[in-house]
Amino acid sequence: MSSEILKGYETILDRLKEMIADEDWTFFGIIDYDYTEIEDKFIITPENMLLALADFYNKKFGKNVLVILNYNRPGKYNLRNPEQLEILKNIVDRYPSMHLMEFSYNDLNIGEKVRVNIGNIIEIREILAQALAKISERTNYVNPKRIKFSTINSFSNFLIKITGPPSVLDDLKKRAQDYVGKMGGPKRFIARMISITRLIEAGLTGAAGFYKVLKLHYKDEEYKAWLKKIEEESRNIYSVEKLSSIFLEEYGKFYEGINIVVTDLFDRYYGFTIALLILEFLKLFSGSFVILGDIPDPEHYESLATWFPTIITTYDAKLGVYVASRYYPTTEKYAELLRRLVTDKSMIFNLKSDFFHILHSGESVIVYSWLYEKFSQIEGQRREGEYMFIFHDEKRELPWTLMSVSRGIIERFKGFFRR
Repeated sequence: MSSEILKGYETILDRLKEMIADEDWTFFGIIDYDYTEIEDKFIITPENMLLALADFYNKKFGKNVLVILNYNRPGKYNLRNPEQLEILKNIVDRYPSMHLMEFSYNDLNIGEKVRVNIGNIIEIREILAQALAKISERTNYVNPKRIKFSTINSFSNFLIKITGPPSVLDDLKKRAQDYVGKMGGPKRFIARMISITRLIEAGLTGAAGFYKVLKLHYKDEEYKAWLKKIEEESRNIYSVEKLSSIFLEEYGKFYEGINIVVTDLFDRYYGFTIALLILEFLKLFSGSFVILGDIPDPEHYESLATWFPTIITTYDAKLGVYVASRYYPTTEKYAELLRRLVTDKSMIFNLKSDFFHILHSGESVIVYSWLYEKFSQIEGQRREGEYMFIFHDEKRELPWTLMSVSRGIIERFKGFFRR
């Protein structure tokens, strides 16, 4: 299998030579419906595609690169498979410019640990506040101004408090907020401005609601067991010991060349750390290339959909993202992120149908028809054992190209009446 993976790596490198001739772009999207795993005379996975992209860009333009790979992604060839992890290490060992690290509170047995500065939390506090409000059983709103920490211990205490079990008053207030939200009211205003007493007086919970919550907390054994479970989980997830494996009270270390970071922190509890990893790298290497192998838990970190492009522009960098679109919520923020990723340069294998209109936004109906036909052709060829994708480059005179993974350019198309 190792030789097939390496051949897939080299195959993608050949295609990249046809796609990237200059640096006149900011975003590069590799788009599929699910996680790409092509099995032919070669094996192509998201990991060897992204490593090939990093290798090609670093050699051609001499810029530093950060590649962030999701250890826990679904699929046959994910990095939880010891054989796949060993193959990754073998690829890295072939190239002196590549440095393999891990970013986790667990021991992934991958290599050197990378950690991030706790002080940078303040720069992503809006993202963290929104995520914690969704995770928390205590509240629907977390004030971002409270998120400013310089020690791991104080950050641990804050996280445990926010994500721990609700008190009677917390529970009552949250139920009232949820009720107001269902009625179309502003939860955030209610969370910040109205006291429990005022809520009861206003009839938003009422006496019956108050006594129901009181009974749950003091008499219902099943509910009390649930509260205890929440407490234990929160203390375990955000313990000082675990946070110390992720954070430093100083800046961490990256290398010149290609930094390949394997992480299991894309989940809802730690997804915000991916933003911190990128931020710290860009502070050290402005004008570099960041490659994301996945998106942190989309349900809880929708705000990252706008943060990624903003931070990349701020540091005059470039962003490559692998998108398994079936897992993306159909929201305006994710639609806008996808729009950015397919506009400059993109490889499109497949796409969630909800996002198809993004491909031809601003184009003519002729382009729409061409894309629709080519996706049908891609599926037909796949059943016959040939794998194809659509390449888009806004700067080229012929921006749409149908390519074979193994053979290169098949067809180029220029849209008419383009905006």
